Amino acid sequence: MNDSPNTARPTRSSPEIPPDIDFGHVWNRVTGDIWASEPGWVEQTAARLLKSPALARALVTTPSLVLAWLLASVLVFGLGVVVTNMTDQPWVPFLAPIVAVVGVSFVYGAGADPAWEIMRTMALPQRMVLLVRVTAVFSTNVVIALAAALFTDVAGPIVMLWLLPMVALSMIALAFATWTQSPMFGAASGLLIWFTVALQSLARSREVTTFVTQDVIAGMAPLYVAATMIAGVVIVLGSGGLPGRDRWEPMRWS
Repeated sequence: MNDSPNTARPTRSSPEIPPDIDFGHVWNRVTGDIWASEPGWVEQTAARLLKSPALARALVTTPSLVLAWLLASVLVFGLGVVVTNMTDQPWVPFLAPIVAVVGVSFVYGAGADPAWEIMRTMALPQRMVLLVRVTAVFSTNVVIALAAALFTDVAGPIVMLWLLPMVALSMIALAFATWTQSPMFGAASGLLIWFTVALQSLARSREVTTFVTQDVIAGMAPLYVAATMIAGVVIVLGSGGLPGRDRWEPMRWS
């Protein structure tokens, strides 16, 4: 076996690992395969805009920007348009934060990103990778949601207002996902908050979408702004792991 420093040597404490596998060679092969792929026009455009080929590669490997994820988002909003037009209820503003919460929760981290280890070897601040990916995912979801809203007649002036809860819930979900390094926990936290508000609205008015009307969103605007700011601080200061837990390594932010 190669004695290079990149070679992982199995220990007697882990007999389930075959002793005749050069993990360093395997890892180098995986790294080479990822970086040997030719950049497409999207990656080339991102490299020019970001002034960094490495950051562009980190962007195009975002889990929640793959084609299947985008098609699923379009399908969700498409169903929202159909239901909105059938019921005259603003379901698109209700669905927009849900899609954004899930997408943002899975942008980065050991529990979400197949290229997580590759990203950590880059000479890039992880905070920058996270910021670029979150911005891209959120912007994509906003564009899809706005396009869906154009096919409804009941959105009216609340089209821009629902960006407030969309931003707030996305930041809250990202804060939980960053702190725990669990995208599932982050997404579940954001969705739990949103569904709790929806159930309260349903209990009061028998209509689940009452809380995404113009007056209600405008009245809750200070709460959404405060939640966004607090979540932002948590994200910046978050270590990526819960105290006393060894399951996940802390996220390096610099």
